[in-house]
Amino acid sequence: KVGWSPAMVSKAAPPLPAADRSLRVYVYDLPPKFNTWLAAHFRRPGRWDQSYLYSLDAKLHRWLLHSPHRTFDPKEADYFFVPAYLHLGFYDYEFGLYWLSPRGNAFCNEVFRYVQRTWPFYNASRGADHVFVMTNDKGATFIRGSVPALQRATLVTQWGWVRPHIHHRETDVVVPPMLKVDKLLGESPFLNGDWLGRAAASAGGGVSARLQPGEVLNASSPWRYEYLLSFVGSVRFHTPGYSMGVRQSIFRKYNETSGFFLRDLRGDSKKGVHKQMKPHEYLGVLQRSKFCLAPSGMGFSTRSYESIAQGCVPLVIQDDPLTNTSVDQAFDELLPWRQFSVRLRQRDIPHLPELLASFPDGE
Repeated sequence: KVGWSPAMVSKAAPPLPAADRSLRVYVYDLPPKFNTWLAAHFRRPGRWDQSYLYSLDAKLHRWLLHSPHRTFDPKEADYFFVPAYLHLGFYDYEFGLYWLSPRGNAFCNEVFRYVQRTWPFYNASRGADHVFVMTNDKGATFIRGSVPALQRATLVTQWGWVRPHIHHRETDVVVPPMLKVDKLLGESPFLNGDWLGRAAASAGGGVSARLQPGEVLNASSPWRYEYLLSFVGSVRFHTPGYSMGVRQSIFRKYNETSGFFLRDLRGDSKKGVHKQMKPHEYLGVLQRSKFCLAPSGMGFSTRSYESIAQGCVPLVIQDDPLTNTSVDQAFDELLPWRQFSVRLRQRDIPHLPELLASFPDGE
């Protein structure tokens, strides 16, 4: 009854780590038209609940059904989870991928009218203890104005631009996109044992070709980076607001700079020759780079996670100079982002070569 299909629970759930049971979450039992029935027209092959990037709404619902934090008594709940699967409607139901379209907003309003009409809990707090997942590119942009029921709710998104109409730090949670990590980790030099082998080839030999069990990389591991900074992706010179202008500024200024590998998906970095890169080629560029640019796209970026998996330091530049606002990263208040990434602002772009070169390889 809780918006599930047999395929979702046919396999045993993986064991969850020990959790503090003091936090209790009540999972609403919504009609399937708000979640699983949206999969009826799912266009891509494979399991609809494992779709790429945007499927956190379905996955979080699935996890909560097996979570030690779940309670069946709404009176003891700290939070109420609303399991509506927006991501299944981005394309086929024209809900809107970047931000919600009028049809997507109407869907959300219908969801919360049902919640308000069926249970007393939303009205008791005016939604302050309700959790709703939005995984479209620009997260919660405009949604609180279009769906008043979400004004005080906790929104779980992948886009943490700190603006009054987008991300509320005091309530919202920024999470990573749902990457297909098997592909990233399959190529990762950290996990396939070949990191020191590549380092040896780069340094001319003299080190063990594979990591030994329990061995970790450290500042003494020899490595010569081929690129100081790399970026492979869409630039979209003529799309205002795309990447907050970061990709365009860096590409224009450093297109032919020594030590910078910059490739627009629509052309080569120097000669303008169109050349798509296969996934393993792209990941290979990350492995040979000291820093990997991790700008926003239309909204959130996947590149921080792709870079980390390949041993490259993410260079995060996600800010808007006009409003002097920046973007919170995933779990920004919990993860030590300063220890595994470098964050700069657009005003630093003219000084990138010297700023990046100033970081010792060991650091």
